[in-house]
Amino acid sequence: MKFHEILEQRKSQIAEKWLKAVIETYPDEAGKFLFENKNQFGNPVGYTFSVRLPEILDELIVPTDPQKLNTAIEDIIKIRTVQDFSPSEAVGFFYLLKKIIRKEYHHDEKDKMLFGEVLDFESRIDQAVSLAFDIYVGLKEKVFEIKAGEVKARYGKMVDRLNEKYGERE
Repeated sequence: MKFHEILEQRKSQIAEKWLKAVIETYPDEAGKFLFENKNQFGNPVGYTFSVRLPEILDELIVPTDPQKLNTAIEDIIKIRTVQDFSPSEAVGFFYLLKKIIRKEYHHDEKDKMLFGEVLDFESRIDQAVSLAFDIYVGLKEKVFEIKAGEVKARYGKMVDRLNEKYGERE
């Protein structure tokens, strides 16, 4: 049996464990709320995780649509970018998946072909981490641009008024 077939068979259990591990990166009460309530409107963050993590897992197991993977990662990174996570924590949820996969699958080192497939799968996870980090950096830049624009707008008007009031006395 091929490694991707093993993962396909266990996909729902792996996705549920991954979701739980990601939720555990949040403080206790927030994590509890995110995990228990997956209503799209009552808990959009929990809903996004519960929908997007399985999509990411699908694309990592059998890559079919790079845009689907990109969109799913971006939706999660948008959330984690504006929360109190360091860059490594924001994208680190992929390493939780690696840990789960390693626990779920105890490979036989004699089976070199299967071991190679495990390494290929982990390489896809590593590529997804790189993509997530690129998305994170791009989103952080946008957040800083928005904040700078707000500061400029707020204080720029004040400077203009001061110039109007005191600049004419020259």
